[in-house]
Amino acid sequence: QPQARSKAIKAIASVVRADPFTLELDAVKQAVSVALSEPSISVRQATLELLGSYVLSRPSVIERYYDTIARRLNDVGVSVRKSVLRILREICLKDPCSKTAVDACCRMVRRISDDEEVRKLVVRTFQDLWFAPSEAGELAPDELRGRCNQMVAIVKGSGTSTQRSEWLQMLLSSLLTAPAADMPKGVHKEHDATLRVCEQLVKQLVD
Repeated sequence: QPQARSKAIKAIASVVRADPFTLELDAVKQAVSVALSEPSISVRQATLELLGSYVLSRPSVIERYYDTIARRLNDVGVSVRKSVLRILREICLKDPCSKTAVDACCRMVRRISDDEEVRKLVVRTFQDLWFAPSEAGELAPDELRGRCNQMVAIVKGSGTSTQRSEWLQMLLSSLLTAPAADMPKGVHKEHDATLRVCEQLVKQLVD
């Protein structure tokens, strides 16, 4: 039966590929909500993969399905949580200063103590959002302010003060701890770039 439901979702996906507007129909949204509540992990994951295919190309899909997608970040299935993280990551990278992106980041940072594969996705997302270097060397003033504003918003919005402290400490430790000496040169190079961006962010926050 779960296999049949999974095939049904794939059938819906073929319809959506032919006409993405169908995702905006109330009947389809209801069907998606039901599918994401199915006991089968494979059905929930197939549903998220369907939404993930269109969530960036059609802004109306983000607005219509964001809450439905984000709630699955607490799913018992690791593969489902990873699928949600990939979608939220793309939303954040596309428009990092939007209210939706800030909310997504607040949700993601709470998963920093999750399963190892989930944690890696969380760390990589914030690596790209906050510490990705600029090709010009120094971050442009607007980019620097945008990243700092997002950091402050996430600190304010991520649970109690004790929880925020624990989550951010774990996240920053994962991002800023020096790699082992026997790691590839590329890993050390990326770490050095991360530290340079960190210095710029700290300076901006202090100023």
